[in-house]
Amino acid sequence: MSGPPKDVEGQCNAWLVIADDYGDNIATIRCQLKPGHEGLHLETYKDSNKGSVKITWEKDHSVLCEKHGRTHNAYVEETPKCEECYQEELELASAGEEKAFNSFLEDPRILEYPDAKLFAFCWKLEKEIQTTSGEVIFLPEGSDSCHAFFIDQEPEANWAHKCTYVFFTEEVKNLIWIDSEWPPSEDFPVYEITSYLRKDK
Repeated sequence: MSGPPKDVEGQCNAWLVIADDYGDNIATIRCQLKPGHEGLHLETYKDSNKGSVKITWEKDHSVLCEKHGRTHNAYVEETPKCEECYQEELELASAGEEKAFNSFLEDPRILEYPDAKLFAFCWKLEKEIQTTSGEVIFLPEGSDSCHAFFIDQEPEANWAHKCTYVFFTEEVKNLIWIDSEWPPSEDFPVYEITSYLRKDK
């Protein structure tokens, strides 16, 4: 909702304006009760009109992080997770994804398939790939997770026909190429990246 709230018939409709206290577009309320207290959290203060304000709430929105101290919960898992740690993880994941993309698109073997369509899997894989035929494409040995790509060598032809799965892992510096004749099943979505290669070349 943007703008002031509308009055609701049968309700008091009094307002309480809470300021952005840290300049981050968020008004943070801090519990003033003793550690380990039972029941609702509580903050009381005097507002600009010298009136007393008492705010109570049920769930703690903060996380006590060993690295960053008390900070916002990222709300990405069932257990609380530090927002700053989560952002650092995203940056590392993005750097790893960029490294995988560059390694794949710069591999000269791709040029052997000038009419092929290139695809990247939508997320980092943590288990073997099932193809539409039921064939299993295993991750490289010793790898718990990896970035993966798919090359449809004959995109105008019906299946089955030649295709290739390509894996990139931090443990194995070289790309792992595995030939197949079937595409990944719907449980392993991909998106096309052919234009990335064609634009660079």
